[in-house]
Amino acid sequence: MATLNIVEKPVSTPTSTYNPSDKVKDYGRKVYDQYYRVKAARSKYELVWSNGSKAWEAKRPERGEDDWQSNIVPPTTTSIIETILADMIDLNLRPFIVPVGSEDQQKADVFNHIVNFTWEKGNNDLVTYTIIKDALTKGTGVGQEYYLDDRRTVHLLKKFDPKTGEEQYVTKEVSDYNDVCLEPIPVEDLYVDPKARGFSGSYPARFAYRRYIMHIEEFRRFFNGPIWDPLGNAQYVKPGGDVSYTDLFKVPSDFDASKDVEVLWYWEKSPEDALIIVANGIVIRAGPNPYNHKQLPFARMVDLARTHEFYGKGEAELLESLQEELTLLRRMRLDQTHLSIFKPFLVSEREDLDENELLLRPAAAIHVTDTEIGIKELAISDPSRSSYMEEDRLKEDVVRASGVDDRFQSVKKATTATEAAILKESTLKHIRMKLWLMQRTFLKEVGKLRVANIQQFYTIPRLEKVLGEANTAKYQQALTQLRVSNKLQMIKGEPYEKKYREIRSKDETIEYDWKNGDILTSKKNGWSFFEAIPEMLSGNFDVQFTASPDVPISKPLKLSKLQESLANPIVMAAVESGVYDVGKVADELMKLNDIDPEELRIQQQGQGGQTMQQLAELAQIENSQMLKGQDVPSTPYSSPAHTEVHMTALKSLENADQNIIRAFSDHIMGELAAQAQRQDTLGGQGGSQLSPPMAGGAVRGESSVTPALQTGSSPLVKAGEVNKPPG
Repeated sequence: MATLNIVEKPVSTPTSTYNPSDKVKDYGRKVYDQYYRVKAARSKYELVWSNGSKAWEAKRPERGEDDWQSNIVPPTTTSIIETILADMIDLNLRPFIVPVGSEDQQKADVFNHIVNFTWEKGNNDLVTYTIIKDALTKGTGVGQEYYLDDRRTVHLLKKFDPKTGEEQYVTKEVSDYNDVCLEPIPVEDLYVDPKARGFSGSYPARFAYRRYIMHIEEFRRFFNGPIWDPLGNAQYVKPGGDVSYTDLFKVPSDFDASKDVEVLWYWEKSPEDALIIVANGIVIRAGPNPYNHKQLPFARMVDLARTHEFYGKGEAELLESLQEELTLLRRMRLDQTHLSIFKPFLVSEREDLDENELLLRPAAAIHVTDTEIGIKELAISDPSRSSYMEEDRLKEDVVRASGVDDRFQSVKKATTATEAAILKESTLKHIRMKLWLMQRTFLKEVGKLRVANIQQFYTIPRLEKVLGEANTAKYQQALTQLRVSNKLQMIKGEPYEKKYREIRSKDETIEYDWKNGDILTSKKNGWSFFEAIPEMLSGNFDVQFTASPDVPISKPLKLSKLQESLANPIVMAAVESGVYDVGKVADELMKLNDIDPEELRIQQQGQGGQTMQQLAELAQIENSQMLKGQDVPSTPYSSPAHTEVHMTALKSLENADQNIIRAFSDHIMGELAAQAQRQDTLGGQGGSQLSPPMAGGAVRGESSVTPALQTGSSPLVKAGEVNKPPG
C-alpha cells in the first residue's frame, strides 16, 4: 500500500458519477476487506452482549390470552449490576495528572485544574457511569476521547410587525460545545484488531473501526466542507440499497435503506498512521491521524478480564445459568401455587360439559348426574419446602459468583457497626478489584489522551485585532505588554492579540510570571479564573487516580462505629484522663449527625456573666492601676485565668515599691480565696453548679495557678465526682 498522504482534488465533477483513482480504490478495498474479517471474528461475542442487555432488562416475555403459566423474571442480575454500580460511582472517578520530572510539577497542578474543568463541562461523571454500566452488563465498556466542535445554524427573530404579522429573522451560527470530549460508545459499534488485548500495554490494538448509522441529511450536513470531505466525494453518497456505484459495500440489515447511510471511521496506528472514512462504499477522507498523540482515540473498561483477550466478561454472562434456574424455579412454583388455589377437575367421559362450565364463579351451577363419579377435583399440593431451599442455594451461588451479598445493605442482619462493616467488606473486595482494573486501563488511557488533546488544541489562540490610535503612548504600551507576554501576532502589518481559554479553578489563584517563567499559585476561597497559555501546558505527564481502591463507609455506619468505640472502657479512660480531646470527639459526633459544632458552641463566661476575654482585659486595667500604687479590690467571680494575669505581673516586680507588691498580693489572695470557696461549694452540692473553665489544662482537671485549685471536673466522670489533686 502506498504512503498515506492523499491531497487529491475530486476526480469528477458534481454531475458525474463516482470514479475514484486507483489509490482511493485501494484504500476503500483495504477498509472493507479488513472490516468484514473483524466482524466475523467477533461474532461470538455479539450474542453475549445481546443476552446481557436482556438480562439487565429482566423483561417478561409476552403471554397469550390462554397462556396461564407464569412468565415472571426475578431481577437478580439487574439488582447485582445496580448494587455494584452504586458503590463504584460513589467515588471521584477521574484521572489525576502527575509530572514525569520535577520541572513540570507546577504545570501538573495547572493540568489538574483543566482536567477537572473539562470533566465537569462535558458531564464526564455521567459518561463514566454509562461506560461502567456497559462493562457490568456486557463485559466491556468503551469511550472515545476526542475534540468536539459542535456548531449549528439558528434563526433569531430580528423584527416583528404586529399589524401584518410579518417576521424577520437573522441567521447566526452557534456552538453547542467546543472542547475536549469523552463519549460513551456501544461496544457493538466498535470493531477492534482481533489480535489486540487492549488499547495499551502488550499486544495493543493496531487499528479500530467505529461504525455510525446516519440519516442522509445528517450525513450531508456533517460531511460538508474541506475538513471532513477533502476529496469532494460526499456528494456521491446515496442512502443504502442503491449500491450500483461500488462493489465493496454490503447492505447491512439494521438500517433503513431509503434514508440511512453506514459510515465507517477507520483508525490505524500501525503499520500506517491513518484515518480513513468511508460511507456506503465511497471514500470520503483518507489521510494521517489528525491528533498529535497518534494513538487510537479509545479507552476500554472490562468487568471481569479474560486474559489474553480484548473483550471482558460481565455480571450478566457470569450469572446467566443461575438466572435461568432461578427464573424457571420461580415460575414452576408460582404455577403450582396457581393450580393449588384454582384446582383442575377430573371429568368422566360420560359427562357432556365444556370447560366454561367448570370455571368457578359465584352462584354457579354445574349439572351432573353423579358428582362422586362424574366430576372430581384434582388434588394439587402447595409448593414443597425443598423448592424454597433450592432457591436459597441458588442465591448463595449468586453471592459467591458476583461477590455481592444483599445482607450488607440490611441493618437488620447486623447487630453492631462492626458486623455491618464486615458484611460490607466482603462485598467490597470484588468492587475494589474492579476499581483497580478500571484505574489501570480506562482512566489511565483517558487521562493520557486528554492531556495530549489539551496540549494540542488549547495552544491554538483566538486572534483579536488591537484597536486604537497607533501614535498614542497608550497604544504603544499595550503592544509592549502583549509582546512581553508573547501574545502579540502581526498579520500583514496589523497587530492582533492572541487569547487563550479561560479556566475555572476553586480555592486557588493561578498566574504566570513572565519575568521568571514560574507559575504562581495562592490559596483563595471561592472561584477564580486563569488563562491557559501555551507556556503552562508544555511538558511530560503521567496519570494516577483520585479514586481510592478503598470504598468509604457510609456516614451512619461511621457514626455507629464511633459510638461503639466510645463505649469501650479503654477509650472512655483515655477521654477521661485527657489523652483524647473530649471537644474533638464531641465535634466529630456532631459532624456525623450533620450538625455544625460551631452552632452549638457557647461563648465561655465567668461566674458573673463576663466572658473570658473581658476578664483578661479587666485584669490588665487593674494591673495598671496597682502599678500606680492604688489599692484595687479583688474582682468578684474572677476566673483562674484572670488571676494568672495578676500573678504574671507580680513575678516581674522584684525591685518594685513594697506598697505596689502589697496591693498585688492582697488583690490576688482575695481572688484565690473566692475561687477556692466556689470550688468547695461545687463539691458539696454534687456538681449542681458549673465552675468556669480553668487555664492551662482545665480539660484534664489541672490548673497552672496553684496546686490548691487542681480540682477541675472531668467531662466523663459521674455527676458529683471531682478529680482529686495529684499526690
